[in-house]
Amino acid sequence: MNISKLPSIDIITLHPPGDARVYEREARSLSKYCTRLRLIAPSKQNHVPNDTDIEFLTVLVPRNRIETFLITPIRLLLKSRIKPSKVVYIQDAILLYLLPIFRLFGQQCIYDIHEDYPNMVMRRSYIPIFLRKLTRIAVYFYEQLFGRFATGITAAVYPLEKAISGKHGVVIRNFPTMKTITQGLLVKKPIDEREFDIVHLGVISGERFTFFIDILDILIKKNPNIKCMIIGLRDEYIHKIKSRIPNINVLIYPWLPHEKVLRELSRCKIGIGVWPVLYTHLKPAIPVKMFEYMAAGCCIVTSHMPGFENLLRPEDISEIEVVNTNEPSFYADKILDTLGKSKELIRRSEHLQSIVVDYYSWEKSEEIKLIDYFYMQTCPK
Repeated sequence: MNISKLPSIDIITLHPPGDARVYEREARSLSKYCTRLRLIAPSKQNHVPNDTDIEFLTVLVPRNRIETFLITPIRLLLKSRIKPSKVVYIQDAILLYLLPIFRLFGQQCIYDIHEDYPNMVMRRSYIPIFLRKLTRIAVYFYEQLFGRFATGITAAVYPLEKAISGKHGVVIRNFPTMKTITQGLLVKKPIDEREFDIVHLGVISGERFTFFIDILDILIKKNPNIKCMIIGLRDEYIHKIKSRIPNINVLIYPWLPHEKVLRELSRCKIGIGVWPVLYTHLKPAIPVKMFEYMAAGCCIVTSHMPGFENLLRPEDISEIEVVNTNEPSFYADKILDTLGKSKELIRRSEHLQSIVVDYYSWEKSEEIKLIDYFYMQTCPK
């Protein structure tokens, strides 16, 4: 790795300042090697991480979608013009229309693609069904038009590094950091001493929520003593859960700070991932929750996710239960079958926690790719 300093960098995002990918991974890694790193983001009451290596600049949190699309990007742009950096690292497709302005000011621009946005809008409930195909086409051409102003591309999964025609970037995957993994090791409990049978991590809504609650219903009917933890649930869904599932069976955290997630996961035996329908934008997805389950020593039962499965070594995927069906009763039976094999649970827990340390940590594989790519894109040859 090159040991000279990278130029000053502004990371500009609509995500919260403490976002796991933007701050915990990319910002903290880049700050070790650049002359100055600023993270510019919306934040309530200027709530930012305590980090002396990164300068945080904040703007008002958008109150609605109009502000998200039209007002907040301009606020972020104006905030970045205070002693501007030489490199701008854009984290959201919504912000792409700012790239020509940054280029006009002579700044280099790298675009980080988190999602397959054109296909993802097909699942947005706030877009009328009859407009979704037209919206997908519009988002595709918008991303192509303004993405061409980027001088570099990073992407969370394959093949998004090729999403902008004529540009070829690098994939920087969302593996957990060693800080997260170490938290899991420090709070780890033997799996047979954990009080919760299953856990779901991450916001869940729509048909995924319906599928999930149907699974819970079946589990409790078959085993009234089943205990479930849910981390990340919107208010409108909490009522629906409580109206169908007895309080004694479920513990709900509407939200948890990232630094507390591993502590709670370590109280659970099995981490689950539910995707009843494999939509186009999900096929390459690599859910970071799977690696956080591993870091906490949880076993895994998940719907079929080809991007995640293709990433794992053959000997690792065989230690995970993959459910290739959208039938809740089959999924519930797979969970009960896995819980019933206590020796297998113990062995798999140890195996999955060890491989995330050895093969799937941010520092061991992704950090060096990010830094090398920034040197290649921003430093004189």
